[in-house]
Amino acid sequence: MTITIEKIETAWAEDSKIDKTDLNASSTKQLELHSKYFKILNYIKKHLRFLQVEKVRLQHLKVDYYSNQLPPQQLKEMGWEPNKRVILKGDLDRWVEADEEVINLNLKIGEFNDMKDFVESIIKTIQQKPFIIKNIIENNKFLNGGY
Repeated sequence: MTITIEKIETAWAEDSKIDKTDLNASSTKQLELHSKYFKILNYIKKHLRFLQVEKVRLQHLKVDYYSNQLPPQQLKEMGWEPNKRVILKGDLDRWVEADEEVINLNLKIGEFNDMKDFVESIIKTIQQKPFIIKNIIENNKFLNGGY
């Protein structure tokens, strides 16, 4: 399962529609949508945890790399060229944060955080759906002289 924010946006654009001619069907669809988006949220949270663990491991490796403590065999396995710089211990964090692989992983974590926030807001909207439908019904009554 590959989830992107674009796929979630497309799905939500369709799922968020309320058929004003069949409010009963729209109302009963709530549980189905809740289940669908909770499944997506759980997938995202799980993947986010794996990415965060991967980041910790990568940062430790990069600290060893930039302090020239990785054995040649491990460098070869990682596909990294030996570090030819002498980096002061106080500057290691800056070098690790500026590393291309760390930056890419941070971007990926940011993307998953954005998806998590979006899906959480979708779930809140789904939970408010009965109130929205009730407002539509009340508005229809008003427009049709029911008050």
